[in-house]
Amino acid sequence: MSSRAVFLAAIALFAPAAIGCSGADATPAVGQESKPAMTLPPEPEDGGAPVPATAGIVPHALGSPLCNASISTCFPDDPNSAHAMLCGLAPDGGTYSASAGYDNAQLACHVQQANGAAEPAPVCTLAGKLTDTSSTPCSSPTDCAAGFECVTGGACRHYCCAGECFDPSEFCDIQQTTGNPSIRVPVCTPIHACGLLDQPSDAGSCGALQTCAVVRVENGATSCVAIGSSNVGEPCDTQQCLKGLTCLGAAGDRHCYKLCHTAPGSMDCPAKQTCRGGLPLFPMPGVGICQ
Repeated sequence: MSSRAVFLAAIALFAPAAIGCSGADATPAVGQESKPAMTLPPEPEDGGAPVPATAGIVPHALGSPLCNASISTCFPDDPNSAHAMLCGLAPDGGTYSASAGYDNAQLACHVQQANGAAEPAPVCTLAGKLTDTSSTPCSSPTDCAAGFECVTGGACRHYCCAGECFDPSEFCDIQQTTGNPSIRVPVCTPIHACGLLDQPSDAGSCGALQTCAVVRVENGATSCVAIGSSNVGEPCDTQQCLKGLTCLGAAGDRHCYKLCHTAPGSMDCPAKQTCRGGLPLFPMPGVGICQ
């Protein structure tokens, strides 16, 4: 199932059980119309799934704009998308030769600022051996194995241009690359559990330059993330949200939503909006998002 489909299913499930900001139960009384759940644009006809690894490409619209992936490039998430023949690059970085017998030799795909390019985009490079389980720190993208990027702190993290991290202890976050700190990419980052808004401190707390946000829609897992500049309703694929907001949606179509208290009498939400909480996005009671 695509990340957009998971998100839509999640919000459909938790909306009816929420409590409104006005203090009224969100479950409508007899004859009272219920408020609609948050909705996103319809899914692409192909379900949002990436093109198979054998093709080595995905349409730009299906992934993070930070990656700028297109049908003419390799795909950073997929370690099989960059090989010598596709990239026109020899395994040692030299000139490609069609008669050399190394057509399927694995290379890596990294988001980089190519000479003359207006924006960073995926390019083929040599592949290293370090992964997110390596004890040796990386110092450049090519230190990392295919599918991984060297980010701030010297760690190789798996790319998540498609918005997916299959390890439940990680989430897709934005990090600076060590090769060029001006380039930021989506990578799978370990979860640092925390409490949303003013939930009990035993749920975990964040640093002064961080905020607590929902980072996995299938179970409502939370983590500390850097405070960004995107406000309510604004995109958060390339920039994190302001403090007290959370970024939700499928890769390439993520937006900031305001966190709120569901308790009776709460006035966190604007007029005509309701604070909706509940499973699966909010397993801890008392917090939701304004819709």
